Amino acid sequence: MWEHRAWRPTRLVDFCLSINLLEERETVGGGWELVVKTPPVELPFMNLRQFNPQSVVTPKPPDEFRIVVVGGSVVYGCPYDDRVSFPRLLEVGLRAAEPAVRWRVINMGAPGWGSTRLRSIADELQRLQADVAVVVSGNNEAIEAAFAREVFADREGRVRSLSWVTRHSHVMSLLVSVFGRIRASGKLKTDSLGRAELELSALVAARPELIDIYVRNLRDLTEKFKQAGANVVLGTVPVNLRTCPPLMRDAPGEKFGPVDQQVVATYRRAALLANQDENSAALEILSELVRRCSTSARVRFLYARCLEGAGRPEAAQKAYGKALELDSSMMRAFGALNLRVEQLASEQGVVLADFVRGLAAHSEHQVPGDDMFLDNCHLTRVGSALIAELLAETLVSSSLVAMESPWKPKFHTAVEDYLRELKVPLNLRIEALKFLMFYYRSMNVDDRRAWNVQSKIQILDPRFQHATRKFREHFFLRTSPTAVGESLAEPVSGAAGQ
Repeated sequence: MWEHRAWRPTRLVDFCLSINLLEERETVGGGWELVVKTPPVELPFMNLRQFNPQSVVTPKPPDEFRIVVVGGSVVYGCPYDDRVSFPRLLEVGLRAAEPAVRWRVINMGAPGWGSTRLRSIADELQRLQADVAVVVSGNNEAIEAAFAREVFADREGRVRSLSWVTRHSHVMSLLVSVFGRIRASGKLKTDSLGRAELELSALVAARPELIDIYVRNLRDLTEKFKQAGANVVLGTVPVNLRTCPPLMRDAPGEKFGPVDQQVVATYRRAALLANQDENSAALEILSELVRRCSTSARVRFLYARCLEGAGRPEAAQKAYGKALELDSSMMRAFGALNLRVEQLASEQGVVLADFVRGLAAHSEHQVPGDDMFLDNCHLTRVGSALIAELLAETLVSSSLVAMESPWKPKFHTAVEDYLRELKVPLNLRIEALKFLMFYYRSMNVDDRRAWNVQSKIQILDPRFQHATRKFREHFFLRTSPTAVGESLAEPVSGAAGQ
């Protein structure tokens, strides 16, 4: 029997927040509830919380079916918060499809968190008494490792030093200030941690070890949830393949790319032809360049774009996937991680939710892009709704939940109605656009897309009440970029403001 008073904090809880993640409080009616602590993430110019604010009744009412979803910002619900997250849409759909059940979906997504930090709060997560626990994590593994070599050394006590960074200098806060220097120097310096200076090349070499740590963390999370009586679902992690070039700038002439002037000139000629939609001509050049620069993710990405533009979708799909695998930044979940998720689900006898194949099946040429993603990994409303429906299908097909057929039409309609009626405050809409400005100016550098987003901010916030002078000085473009440049991305779509 659940005994709420018997719980004691674990030795690692201070690694996350320095305070208990779940605070037990007595309700007005004399019952008890667990309140999720939500310290702010001090992300420059933008507002996020480490978790969505929420509370849950404890012990769990006998008639409640509780689903806990764990992960990073994709679970949290970027670019706003939980209101457009796939856990929220799952709850909306389930309540409409099977109203006789008292559904509760708890969103335990934390922006910037990877499997190491999620594993460290496993004991806390057990207290939520999930009937079903869903784990979707994989985009933040490299960043988390870059913050502390102790992740590799398995020195969890030392990893607790991240608590200061977690509270005061969130991972993206660091990236805002140093991403340009990463491209210039090849180093990610985290002086606030001391000792934690990691060469990107060393992180690439450690990819196999990073994957092993990821699997260990997911295995431990799975075991913890199972011990608490939950059925577990492990989700593969889909990412933007079409409109997010590899974030490691390894094309000829770029910081980490070949420097041979003939190769650089050849690549630039191919990129110019691609931007002019001369795909066949570009492919004639790229066919040889791909062979010569076989480890360049950005050359492979340009090759994929041209293959797709030339009407060769199957070859393009493979090339996009290869570009992701070659991207040594590892700022998106890659195929080797997702393969291990599939293997672990089979090994542990838990349910697999294959979101990667699910999103691909609903994308043009099976290559997800702006229709599903706002940036490298964060979902549009369309993407969130699809993930919610795919998760519901998985829960039903695996008999983890019971719903009378036909349930899908009611689920789908309820989610569509919710999103259509949802009113997002102006300040949050601008916050989302500000994040995209950071993304297109610091991570996936694309001045044309940045200009498009900047124009939207100026229309929505003409007096700059939300886009502060400091933000504008840091990110705004002074002049419109030229119509044709060297960007590897397609023109920005309407999804950017969703």
